[in-house]
Amino acid sequence: MRKLFGTDGIRGVANEELTAEIAFKLGNALAQEFKDEIKEILIGKDTRASCDFLECALASGIASGGVNARLVGIITTPGLAMLTRLLNVPGVMISASHNPFQYNGLKVINRGFKISDEKEMMLENLMENPVFSSSSSVGRVKTDSSLVELYVKRVCDMYKDTDFSSVRIAVDTANGAAYRITKMIYQQLGIKHDAFFDQPNGFNINEGCGSTNPEGLKRILENGRYDFGVLFDGDSDRCLMLSNRGTLVDGDKLMALNAVEMKKGGELKGNTVVATIMSNMGMEKYLNTHGISVERTKVGDRYVLHRMLAKGYTLGGEQSGHIIFLNRTTTGDGIITSLETMKNLLRARKTLDDLQNEIPTFPQKLLNIQAKNKNEIVENERLKDVVRSYTQSNEVRIIIRPSGTEPLVRIMVEAENESLVEKILQNVGDIVRKMAKT
Repeated sequence: MRKLFGTDGIRGVANEELTAEIAFKLGNALAQEFKDEIKEILIGKDTRASCDFLECALASGIASGGVNARLVGIITTPGLAMLTRLLNVPGVMISASHNPFQYNGLKVINRGFKISDEKEMMLENLMENPVFSSSSSVGRVKTDSSLVELYVKRVCDMYKDTDFSSVRIAVDTANGAAYRITKMIYQQLGIKHDAFFDQPNGFNINEGCGSTNPEGLKRILENGRYDFGVLFDGDSDRCLMLSNRGTLVDGDKLMALNAVEMKKGGELKGNTVVATIMSNMGMEKYLNTHGISVERTKVGDRYVLHRMLAKGYTLGGEQSGHIIFLNRTTTGDGIITSLETMKNLLRARKTLDDLQNEIPTFPQKLLNIQAKNKNEIVENERLKDVVRSYTQSNEVRIIIRPSGTEPLVRIMVEAENESLVEKILQNVGDIVRKMAKT
């Protein structure tokens, strides 16, 4: 069983749970694992202040193991993923995505893809016994910011034939990794835009902004100057949108509207969208009426991607806005999601508000409860019996799962009747709270 890696890399409060020692040992383990295959490992980071010391420690570990470390600088997680695929090398992204600045994380990417659970276990074992190269064969550390421009060029090349000149948008970059890259790409593609929350200071990433805090951009949209708003998270692997009326358009609805247009264009392989167990039933019913099937996986983009690769599907993602266009790239990329959606809105000749209104949303309530014993609670048989009693019919869905990155039990209740959803959520929440105190 993995001790350090969670659902999305190694993550924790910087300098408490995630230390320089851990970063060093991971770098050394990566050097051990890949030394015979490659000459360098890329390192990218978001805008958190703690990224700097973790970058230094990680690069030191890589170099001590006899492999070169190439520092890309501030870049989005999907940007780094694309670079590892283009250069055929591994990489590490230093980011805690949508979490507050106190947290940070180390995400290992190999040639465009997140590594497997088995590979993570292997790295944890190697971290227990660092191996140091001789003084004559240590690696070097090099800074190469030109790689950001390579990513920008690749994305712009994908959309060079689309005329975006009629679009005007407001963009919230979450004071995160996308704060410069988004402007570079949008400007080159001729997209009229104004960027907000684009002044990172090391401590304001995701603070009152970004995909988890849309209220700031919603207020900006009230002036009526924009067609819609785009929201990224700290490392820009997620994208949500706001209609010109300020209505939040989540990942489910973005997948649905893109899927319908992709099907029309013959781009939706298998006429299927891959979603997770958290995706709304309203989205699934809407897609079904357009001859599109939905396959569900466990929560986590890696499970979505695995299903897509196994069956050759081109579109999948999560309600959170982590959406994968496999005909474009190998991971969820918020900037690409925004561009695909803009392209398909232009193709449909409809507004974002028009399209999102076509897609029904079943009442769905979420509740997060602090619990250090989160895994024990989720596996509790009494709790499972309660869930089964509510879900005997197909009218109610309840998902209870441990957070992969925080000491939380996450509860989701969905049904067509909102009062029933609230009643069930309160009852199940009370049970979980009692278990969390024991």
